Amino acid sequence: MTPWLGGDNRVQRFYRPHIKVISRRHAPRGFAWEEDLYRLQIPDAKNPVEVEEKMGRIEDAGLRVRDKILQTSIDGLTPKEKAEFALFLALLLVRRPEYVKPKIDPAQEDWERRMLEAFEKPIEMGKLDKNSLLEMCEGIGSGLVFQGMLDSAKTWAAKIILLTWRSFDLRSGNLPVVLADYPFKMWGGENGELAKVTIPLAPYCIFVAGEAQSWTEICYREEFRQALAIDFIGDQFRSANKFVVALDNGKNDVYLKLANDNWGHDAPKSLS
Repeated sequence: MTPWLGGDNRVQRFYRPHIKVISRRHAPRGFAWEEDLYRLQIPDAKNPVEVEEKMGRIEDAGLRVRDKILQTSIDGLTPKEKAEFALFLALLLVRRPEYVKPKIDPAQEDWERRMLEAFEKPIEMGKLDKNSLLEMCEGIGSGLVFQGMLDSAKTWAAKIILLTWRSFDLRSGNLPVVLADYPFKMWGGENGELAKVTIPLAPYCIFVAGEAQSWTEICYREEFRQALAIDFIGDQFRSANKFVVALDNGKNDVYLKLANDNWGHDAPKSLS
């Protein structure tokens, strides 16, 4: 979120508590950080701090590659850096609550019941003791969950690496893009394979990885940079959950209009 900070060390935050989208200046730490983030998303973790540290190392490596792209070019990335950035992007997908939490939250999915059902036959045959199974699940569950998350991320990262990578400088369009709390977008192709992924890197730079035929689309031509930015901004608002940030409100409050037109979820009913 750092590239979106203004001179006041704040960002323009858009959020939708009820029907209308609200826009205000906020310091990121006032809304964009959650204490013990991975403890919340991996409730059966045996050692949440260790999980946070492992996730943090992946994120730190990905952000270093992002900074290199912004400072030099995407063509200068080494194979190792491409792998690090692809894993970083894939982690943005698999750590989303709707992707991960239903699979691992014992409160929602009844972790113990599902494990007992999976081993029902060995237990009936006396080959496995029920209490021993539950003890095992409690002791190594975090390892299984975390490893499962990483395995899933690695699978997606391998698909991302196979795509053609490009970054686009949007300064000629004179319309900075925004950043949603869920900024990573992906599309499938006709064959069911991953066809395109996108993410904003900075207000005037976006990352796009796509199949070879993607680059024939008219929006990627230099003269259509503003149209590309508008489409990208719409995608960010459509994928937003709790917030979107921008440099400011934009000329004639353009971001507020795009937010109201594109916000990605149904507005909750007002309590007032």
